[in-house]
Amino acid sequence: MKAVTQLAKNLLKAPVHLYRATLRPWIGMECRHAPSCSEYALEAIDKNGAWKGFWLMISRITRCHPWGTHGYDPVPDLSGEHHTLAPWRYGRWRRVRSPDPHTPTPS
Repeated sequence: MKAVTQLAKNLLKAPVHLYRATLRPWIGMECRHAPSCSEYALEAIDKNGAWKGFWLMISRITRCHPWGTHGYDPVPDLSGEHHTLAPWRYGRWRRVRSPDPHTPTPS
């Protein structure tokens, strides 16, 4: 079963690596978010598996446009969430506020 899981992860990450090797240098290395959308996609797949990572990746890409979200947007840990009949619920379609670790908190 681990081999199938790893194969699914690698197949899902392949287009991201292809994008990073071909289109990203032409489009530019800047992103509205931290981490970048491609870094987010790879981390989401590694952290949450292929299925949940796919929905996180799609929801992040749909938020990446001039009127979309921006700033620090970490990959959530969805290990406790299970949406068998509604897999789109894994995605974060709106920004979920979380503190930026690079910004000092006021004391």
